[in-house]
Amino acid sequence: MHGYAEQRLGRMFDGGWHRLLRIDSVEILKISRATASRKIRRTMLTNEITYKVRGAIFKVYSALGPGLYESVYQTALAYQLQVEGLEVRTEVPISIHYEDIEIPMAFRIDILVNNRVVVELKSVAELEKIHYKQLRTYLRLSHLKTGILVNFNTDDILRSTHTIVDEKSWN
Repeated sequence: MHGYAEQRLGRMFDGGWHRLLRIDSVEILKISRATASRKIRRTMLTNEITYKVRGAIFKVYSALGPGLYESVYQTALAYQLQVEGLEVRTEVPISIHYEDIEIPMAFRIDILVNNRVVVELKSVAELEKIHYKQLRTYLRLSHLKTGILVNFNTDDILRSTHTIVDEKSWN
């Protein structure tokens, strides 16, 4: 039965009991259900993130309505996303490389959620093709795949919120 011998050892780790299995000198850490649940929450799927972002956008729009400055919506949306338990950074500077030079702070991401979803905010009369292209460029240059473009200056927030996946950013 060489290769199947195992030892079970209890170990306190990260606030919960874990089982450490040793099979032929290879250790496998098995974590408790509570710890696994916390880790799953930390590694939220991109679809779950975009769902929460879209919900937060709707909530902010319902409370504030159209016609305000972009910065007002940015502050309110960042707050609401944090309330939802998401990691939020605003005005994230991104440097890019062009040939042999680095261009510091080439652009700023309005809101970056969980280091995976770019939220580009607008408060304009109507979204133009250039706004979609701008977000795609931001995704490609920041090496991210998913972005949400939202225009708060509208009478229908659902039709003015667009999720964009940039396939050129895929590895």
